[in-house]
Amino acid sequence: MGNLVSEKIDLEYLNRFKDIGDEVNLILFISDLRKYTIDYFKRITDFSKENWLLERINEYIVYSGKMLRSSFFYLFVLGMIRGNSKDVFDFDYDFWDRLFTLGAVFELSHSATLVHDDILDGAKKRRGKDAVHVKFGIDGAIIFGDILIISVLNKAFEVEPIYSKILMEALKNMCLGEILQYQNKFNVFLDEKEYFRILSLKTGVLFGAISKIAYHLSCKYLNINYDEAISVLLAEIFDKFGVAFQIVDDLLDYTQDEKILKKDSNNDLLSGRVTYPLIVLLSNNDKEKMRKIWLKNPSSFSGFVRKLIKNNKSIILNSFQKTNEFMDMDRFSEVLNKINFDSFFGGALRNLVYSLVNRSY
Repeated sequence: MGNLVSEKIDLEYLNRFKDIGDEVNLILFISDLRKYTIDYFKRITDFSKENWLLERINEYIVYSGKMLRSSFFYLFVLGMIRGNSKDVFDFDYDFWDRLFTLGAVFELSHSATLVHDDILDGAKKRRGKDAVHVKFGIDGAIIFGDILIISVLNKAFEVEPIYSKILMEALKNMCLGEILQYQNKFNVFLDEKEYFRILSLKTGVLFGAISKIAYHLSCKYLNINYDEAISVLLAEIFDKFGVAFQIVDDLLDYTQDEKILKKDSNNDLLSGRVTYPLIVLLSNNDKEKMRKIWLKNPSSFSGFVRKLIKNNKSIILNSFQKTNEFMDMDRFSEVLNKINFDSFFGGALRNLVYSLVNRSY
């Protein structure tokens, strides 16, 4: 890759974190990395020379949401490199260029899928604003989502061709997850196994892909062998973390309002989507009867069910217990030990994972 960031990244400024060892400085460090990531959003999505409509949508869309995917990526790479007795501040601009490019690629990949998801779900809000298809029309939103996906795949290919292949496989599976979810609209007989398979495809595979790329990049700069078995194990673990994240996301659709979520609440039921809290609720009810009521009046049904779930501590507790089943922290610690992961960054990565399921938005 070309040295795109020689005038942008102030390594002396970042170097103040060289001996980072406390949580406060780590938070400040990650915050700075996020700022550079946002700068890379603009580079990858510069459509000003392509088309005025694409540029208008690009200026309108909010890319910087929770930024969990890039934060996870940064923590993993920095932790693995430091744990193997290397200092990231000894690397040149090429390393940081690749790091921020990939961080932006992961966030933009997620954003592209959200543009399409909002159309499929009939969602009106996203990150506190009108959804792209509401503001610019369905045709414009579909085309923009397409070109955004192509742009991030091209950029991943520039960094390393294998990264583009890994991302393409993840995006293909995410599409398959959407198809399965569509095929199961209003399906009150959807079981847990199939539901979690949908979540793995829709959300988990991208986390898994990021872990593979983070591991590969780390091995490259450490000049150590890339262990395919370790890569597969990491992908399995982080795929499950992604499922846990989505279970909580599904629960929050019932328990939080639009102001907190910064997107439509109660949209799952309105769009006919069966999620884990509903599966638990339906297990103690006449499913066929509930289905008929749902199909006849989705709006009335969704309001009624939302109140039931929101006030049902048992369902809420059950949902959080289910997330813990997917968060195998012992296995996670075991694989981090195998790759000599830095203990301080390992703790930070664990905290980030826990934040996936202990959040209110």
